[in-house]
Amino acid sequence: MIYLDNAATTKVFDEVISEVTASLKFDYFNPSSLYSSAVKVQRKMDNARENIAYALMAKPNEIIFTSGATEANNWAITCGMKQKKGNIVSSYGEHPSVHETLLSLKNQGVEVRFSPLKKDGTVDEEKFLSLIDENTSLVSLIHRSNETGAINDILTLSKKAKQINQKLVFHSDGVQGFLKLDTNLHSSDIDLYSISAHKIGGMKGTGVLYKNEKLNIRPLILGGGQEKNLRSGTENVTGILAFSHAVAAFQKHYNRKKIAEMSQYISNTLCQNIAEIKINSPKGSDILSISFHGKKSEIIQRLLFEKGILIGTGSACASRLKYNRVLEAMGVCKQCIEGSIRVSIGAFNTLDEAKQFVAVLTEIVNEQ
Repeated sequence: MIYLDNAATTKVFDEVISEVTASLKFDYFNPSSLYSSAVKVQRKMDNARENIAYALMAKPNEIIFTSGATEANNWAITCGMKQKKGNIVSSYGEHPSVHETLLSLKNQGVEVRFSPLKKDGTVDEEKFLSLIDENTSLVSLIHRSNETGAINDILTLSKKAKQINQKLVFHSDGVQGFLKLDTNLHSSDIDLYSISAHKIGGMKGTGVLYKNEKLNIRPLILGGGQEKNLRSGTENVTGILAFSHAVAAFQKHYNRKKIAEMSQYISNTLCQNIAEIKINSPKGSDILSISFHGKKSEIIQRLLFEKGILIGTGSACASRLKYNRVLEAMGVCKQCIEGSIRVSIGAFNTLDEAKQFVAVLTEIVNEQ
């Protein structure tokens, strides 16, 4: 099997599995209990919090553990607004967990403003900033597109946004940017940042919401007071410890240069051998959105699967939809959207796998 759907989820690193096994066996104590065995578990969680904070160039007290980035995104948007009557500014390039939450708020009467995208998949910065005013309470802008890999300059845009309205809260979905892009959150104007463990070789069901220590937001879950009274409930100890170990493993195994070379090989070779093809992603991106005019993505995906190759057709969270909102916002034509696939390269992939994939895909597309 050749797995090329790493933007949907990643294989758990072997060293993480070893740590998970040990944690399940020995770290079963409730970290909120006061006896020494539980205190030791709490200390391990504290160390995990420190490791993840360091990777974000943040402080440990700014790391809040969640069940994943979807929860973190929902929380940031619904509880991060300071003014209930203020407007929210976002883009048409957001992940469904952000976009659908914004639509829900819009249906409740909140004014939500969506910025268009440029043809390269990044937000139109001029139009984006023009939507922000003195009544803007929250801004949510994805760091890196889960559909195309396009990168928004959130460090610059958050600064410019705060220059327009210093009171607004700036949130970013950082799932596809975490550990792949250099981000120093503590020297930025970003208030909230969401990440997920299973995108970097960790366990599903574990995420983080970075919250700047100067920002106050409403609690998500009330009860036992865990996570500084912001998200009550007994912590997912094993998932949290696995997240920390996944950070170290990902930094060890993920070779940006190798990934970029495989990406370029795939893009260049396909463009040389297939007519009416469009690459919707940046050069060298580990996430490749590829459109074949007049083809059907679900057929391509099925035929590849029959050959033992797994790819996506877009965000796994929107895989049942018949269109692609992000590609549409980029101006990609309907016939190309219907023939779009998403190939995402991970730490375990090899150049030989990329070559096999290209050969099989070329044959499938040219025979359709």
